[in-house]
Amino acid sequence: DDVEAEMIESDEEVEAIFINHEDVQALSPDGQRRRVRLNISSPVKRMMARFARRRDRHCDQPASVQDHLQFHRSLRQERGEEEAATSSVPISPGEKVRMWTEEILPNFESVIRKKWVHALWKQGIPWKLRQNVWPRAIGNKLNLDHDKYESLAMVVNDRSFFIPGIEIINNDLPRTKLKGKDVDEAQLRVLLCTVSALQPEVGYVQGMSYLGAIFLLFMAPAEAFVCLGNLLSCRFFPSFLRMDAEKIELRWKVFEILLGQELPDLAYHFHTIGFSSDLIITEWWLTIFSKNFPVELSCRVWDCFLLEGESFLFRAALGLCLLLRDRMVGRAMEDCHAVLMRSGESVEAEDFFRAVGDVKASSKFIREMLEA
Repeated sequence: DDVEAEMIESDEEVEAIFINHEDVQALSPDGQRRRVRLNISSPVKRMMARFARRRDRHCDQPASVQDHLQFHRSLRQERGEEEAATSSVPISPGEKVRMWTEEILPNFESVIRKKWVHALWKQGIPWKLRQNVWPRAIGNKLNLDHDKYESLAMVVNDRSFFIPGIEIINNDLPRTKLKGKDVDEAQLRVLLCTVSALQPEVGYVQGMSYLGAIFLLFMAPAEAFVCLGNLLSCRFFPSFLRMDAEKIELRWKVFEILLGQELPDLAYHFHTIGFSSDLIITEWWLTIFSKNFPVELSCRVWDCFLLEGESFLFRAALGLCLLLRDRMVGRAMEDCHAVLMRSGESVEAEDFFRAVGDVKASSKFIREMLEA
């Protein structure tokens, strides 16, 4: 919309436009050079200049028009091969680790938006590399560090210091169970107390114990403190932790609308029996699908959530409903709730992510609904 082009010598289709400072030329499919008159806005000029710099990084300056076209075709072919290599062709665990350690992590900021990286990411980050990837994906806007953790840990270990929500923490610790992994209650207690001390006006909210337990699977307490503290300060968490009714209800309504589009029969049944989405959404969101789900499945949900954001949680919830629809249609409200809350006992990871892939609503569409 920001570019107006007028062919001067020919009305033939233009395949590519290249810019070299103020010299603008167009190349038609037959490889002939065509002059064009362009009215280009500044943002588009900057975009085209970036493309020219990117082209120059990939190869030496082409010597002819045919070289330009060949470069364009080879770059498109390269992109296609990258996506195919990560989306349709199985990759061995060893090859995944190599790609992450040699190609992605050393160049994280420059490759994070590439489609082939996203495709590989969605297949699940290798277990031992989550301690390196998750902190980068979460960021550290609060500027937390090891020293901050140690100072807070010393304070919360002082029994005379008041910790917001300490009674709830003590009650939640023995009930926080991860399917397939043990939880170190002593480490988890200190982690939850230090994070609660960061925001005393909020304190501890039920569900945070599962988030802390997941982080402690992959990193030391100080690193988990940095990640958990920053995670709780961004995305949808502040709204849930502060019990912002308007923003929480927005998510319930968005989910119900999406459910009606994806699974109209199940949505109608839920409406008929009075089953409200708040019965499941709140728990799944606050724990990021860590409660009652196998750890391997939960961690892969975390991978995708940290890549795509909250929209993936909607798609995960819809995929789970799609997978379990036949067990719920025609059943009572209590039965439907039990099916969803116990779904982790019977759902296989591959079936789950295949169902998520079948969800028609895109992440972009869901983000637009939340921002409307």
